[in-house]
Amino acid sequence: MSKNTQKSVDSISDIRFNAGMNAREIKKIIQYEALGRLKLKLQAEGLASNVFTIGEMLDKDKATYAQLRRFQKVLDEMLESALANYPFEDVEFDFGG
Repeated sequence: MSKNTQKSVDSISDIRFNAGMNAREIKKIIQYEALGRLKLKLQAEGLASNVFTIGEMLDKDKATYAQLRRFQKVLDEMLESALANYPFEDVEFDFGG
Protein backbone atom coordinates (compact mmCIF):
# COMPACT_ATOMS: atom_id res chain seq x y z
CA MET A 1 0.00 0.00 0.00
CA SER A 2 1.73 3.17 -1.14
CA LYS A 3 0.98 6.60 0.16
CA ASN A 4 0.11 9.23 -2.40
CA THR A 5 2.73 11.86 -1.59
CA GLN A 6 1.09 14.44 -3.82
CA LYS A 7 -2.12 14.30 -1.77
CA SER A 8 -0.07 14.68 1.41
CA VAL A 9 1.78 17.69 0.01
CA ASP A 10 -1.49 19.18 -1.25
CA SER A 11 -3.18 18.78 2.13
CA ILE A 12 -0.23 20.36 3.95
CA SER A 13 -0.19 23.21 1.46
CA ASP A 14 -3.94 23.60 1.91
CA ILE A 15 -3.53 23.75 5.71
CA ARG A 16 -0.78 26.33 5.36
CA PHE A 17 -2.81 28.43 2.91
CA ASN A 18 -6.19 28.24 4.65
CA ALA A 19 -5.15 28.14 8.29
CA GLY A 20 -2.18 30.46 8.02
CA MET A 21 0.16 27.94 9.62
CA ASN A 22 1.99 24.82 8.59
CA ALA A 23 1.27 21.27 9.70
CA ARG A 24 4.18 21.29 12.17
CA GLU A 25 2.66 24.26 14.04
CA ILE A 26 -0.73 22.56 14.09
CA LYS A 27 0.85 19.40 15.56
CA LYS A 28 2.40 21.48 18.35
CA ILE A 29 -0.98 23.02 19.13
CA ILE A 30 -2.68 19.62 19.18
CA GLN A 31 0.01 18.16 21.43
CA TYR A 32 -0.23 20.97 23.96
CA GLU A 33 -4.03 21.00 23.98
CA ALA A 34 -4.26 17.21 24.36
CA LEU A 35 -1.75 17.11 27.21
CA GLY A 36 -3.51 20.00 28.95
CA ARG A 37 -6.90 18.34 28.66
CA LEU A 38 -5.47 15.09 30.04
CA LYS A 39 -4.07 16.99 33.02
CA LEU A 40 -7.42 18.73 33.64
CA LYS A 41 -9.28 15.41 33.36
CA LEU A 42 -6.97 13.75 35.88
CA GLN A 43 -7.30 16.70 38.28
CA ALA A 44 -11.10 16.60 38.03
CA GLU A 45 -11.28 12.85 38.64
CA GLY A 46 -9.33 12.90 41.87
CA LEU A 47 -6.75 10.54 43.29
CA ALA A 48 -8.99 7.47 43.73
CA SER A 49 -10.03 7.48 40.10
CA ASN A 50 -6.51 8.29 38.89
CA VAL A 51 -5.26 5.05 40.44
CA PHE A 52 -7.35 3.18 37.88
CA THR A 53 -7.09 5.64 34.94
CA ILE A 54 -3.30 5.89 35.08
CA GLY A 55 -3.06 2.21 35.92
CA GLU A 56 -4.85 1.40 32.66
CA MET A 57 -2.49 3.68 30.73
CA LEU A 58 0.46 1.86 32.30
CA ASP A 59 -1.14 -1.51 31.48
CA LYS A 60 -1.76 -2.37 35.12
CA ASP A 61 -4.88 -2.92 37.20
CA LYS A 62 -4.02 -0.09 39.57
CA ALA A 63 -1.19 2.43 39.70
CA THR A 64 0.82 2.77 42.87
CA TYR A 65 1.25 6.15 44.54
CA ALA A 66 4.83 6.30 43.23
CA GLN A 67 3.62 5.63 39.69
CA LEU A 68 0.99 8.37 40.05
CA ARG A 69 3.59 10.90 41.17
CA ARG A 70 5.99 9.86 38.39
CA PHE A 71 3.19 10.05 35.81
CA GLN A 72 2.19 13.52 37.00
CA LYS A 73 5.83 14.69 36.94
CA VAL A 74 6.36 13.43 33.39
CA LEU A 75 3.03 14.94 32.26
CA ASP A 76 4.04 18.32 33.72
CA GLU A 77 7.43 18.14 31.99
CA MET A 78 5.75 17.29 28.68
CA LEU A 79 3.33 20.20 29.12
CA GLU A 80 6.19 22.62 29.80
CA SER A 81 8.05 21.38 26.75
CA ALA A 82 4.92 21.62 24.59
CA LEU A 83 4.28 25.17 25.82
CA ALA A 84 7.85 26.16 25.00
CA ASN A 85 7.26 24.91 21.44
CA TYR A 86 3.77 26.46 21.13
CA PRO A 87 3.78 28.48 17.90
CA PHE A 88 2.12 31.61 19.34
CA GLU A 89 3.65 33.90 21.92
CA ASP A 90 0.74 36.00 23.18
CA VAL A 91 -1.47 33.16 24.41
CA GLU A 92 -2.10 32.37 28.07
CA PHE A 93 -3.10 28.90 29.27
CA ASP A 94 -3.96 27.48 32.64
CA PHE A 95 -4.01 23.72 32.95
CA GLY A 96 -3.67 23.75 36.73
CA GLY A 97 -0.02 24.51 36.83
